[in-house]
Amino acid sequence: MRARPARWALAILACLVCGVAQPVHAWRATVIDVIELPAAWRAHELSGLAWVPPESALMAVSDRGWLWRLPVRIEVEAGIERLRLRPVAEPVRLPVGANGARPNAESLAWRAPNELVIADERQQQALVVDTAGRFLRWQALPGPGGMHQSVRGANHGVEAMTVHPVHGLLAAPQRPPKGADPAEHLVHATHGGPWRLPATPATPATPGGRSALKAMELLDPDTLLVLERVGSGKAMQAVLRPMRLAACVAPKACDTPALRLQHERLAGRDNFEGLACPKPDRCLVVSDDGGRGPASRTMLLLVGIER
Repeated sequence: MRARPARWALAILACLVCGVAQPVHAWRATVIDVIELPAAWRAHELSGLAWVPPESALMAVSDRGWLWRLPVRIEVEAGIERLRLRPVAEPVRLPVGANGARPNAESLAWRAPNELVIADERQQQALVVDTAGRFLRWQALPGPGGMHQSVRGANHGVEAMTVHPVHGLLAAPQRPPKGADPAEHLVHATHGGPWRLPATPATPATPGGRSALKAMELLDPDTLLVLERVGSGKAMQAVLRPMRLAACVAPKACDTPALRLQHERLAGRDNFEGLACPKPDRCLVVSDDGGRGPASRTMLLLVGIER
């Protein structure tokens, strides 16, 4: 006769199974350091970040058609990581688009060996330049045709974008298109997808409807880190959402945690829009000041990611 397993052994086995079945909830995001960028940058409204590994360089784009090389370094002092900023080189003007206007650059992504892909929210094409800002070509963005004309609200087109080694460009508007579920973001790809991400709902502390998807970064081939903004006006909250692509392919719905970025130096008026991750466990997040007068500011965060 087979002996019955002890109750404590079954309990341990159950705990192990639970831990394996729901690893997504073990994620944590911690703001390690915060710096305010020079006042001269405020007029340019930084809106997208990208890390260029071969050059160990942080690049940024702005709503007003500028490309920046930000001399930011992560240094360790007495065992504590700090952001350090060196003198800034002059920004580069991005080329004029087919519509005769400077790109309203909302997202930036690096692609090997030496390309920067820039999403213009007014168009369904991305601008491709080299890391010095020289024009290379235009490239179609993934997603349904005319997505830039069918998105809810005043801001149209692709807001968040990154590059995947298999799926190509990943892109999403900041809010769901008209006729789609307003409580769900869709991430489109050149090959494969789309992926479904439930929008983070508003709270009494962050009113203003459901979230806006602002940026995305690939941590590994199956993990996408999405930056959301919840709330509006002076009651905004930045939220990071780690998203397993294999678990989120439509029609399946994702179960992802909402990692709220909190720090004593942050305020509800800080509108975070750019995301870049030099390493899978270290990310940089930048705010778009919006050019709202002398009280405006541009904040750069160093965020630790644990899983």
